[in-house]
Amino acid sequence: MKRLIHIYTGEGKGKTTSGIGLVIRALGHNKKVAYITFGKKKNLYGEYKVLKKLKVPMYNYAAEYPCFVKKVDVKRLRYECKKGVEKIFSLYKKKFDLIVVDEILVCVRDKFLPVKYLKEVINRKPDSIELILTGRCNKKIFKQIKDKVDYVTIMKKVKHPYDKIVIAREGIEF
Repeated sequence: MKRLIHIYTGEGKGKTTSGIGLVIRALGHNKKVAYITFGKKKNLYGEYKVLKKLKVPMYNYAAEYPCFVKKVDVKRLRYECKKGVEKIFSLYKKKFDLIVVDEILVCVRDKFLPVKYLKEVINRKPDSIELILTGRCNKKIFKQIKDKVDYVTIMKKVKHPYDKIVIAREGIEF
């Protein structure tokens, strides 16, 4: 059975949460899962704690992202993004059923990862792996990849507490 490629994007809440939901569902059916994230500090997010308890292999790249660090070493950030893509390719050679690549689309949007690498991630995916790609991307990037994927979900923000300057809450937004 050929497994598919999902994109979860948009300005609304729920991209990472949807990816984590599929991880939980897959684990419930004894599937082998890997989780890779870009641009997030791994000990900050609640999902890391749970996935660690569930013994899901987790990999973190480009954690020193501009939204967390004021002075970012752009060269190092680009290097780490490329290393993350290399890790995805190495996981393709293993027997995973599902791989979630969280926030990779943000790295492409912010030009820390060239879109050609994202296209390679999509084009080189083995038929035996279900692949989830998350993060906000712009229309230009979206147009280049939408015909190469199977699912596209765009999270649309209608209303969010951030609009009223409510800060991110532990256990809800992170």
